[in-house]
Amino acid sequence: MSLGLEESVRAVVRDEMRRVLREELPALLADLRPPDRNIEKSAAPDFLSIEEVARQCHVAPKTVRSWIEHDQLAARKAGRRYLVARADFTAFLATGEKEPQPQVQDQFEKIILRMSKG
Repeated sequence: MSLGLEESVRAVVRDEMRRVLREELPALLADLRPPDRNIEKSAAPDFLSIEEVARQCHVAPKTVRSWIEHDQLAARKAGRRYLVARADFTAFLATGEKEPQPQVQDQFEKIILRMSKG
């Protein structure tokens, strides 16, 4: 390849790269950005955080997580956090069931395990 042809090819590639960087790259990067991590604020009217549910029920967030784990309160996972739909929270309050009902056998096994450790 002669020097003139090589320089011409480089100029064309350089111009095309500048155009891509200027016009197309911002849109491509916008598509790659992670979703809004502060989903509670963007979905505030329809969803409650665990902390908001805990405040309304006058319990600790740990208790709300326990309700979720025991399938007493429906929740959706949003990243590493749970969100509770207002409709699900209203249905939960209507049931009146606030404490997980542990099975006697589970409790018995936990007591035996604690006694055997110490």
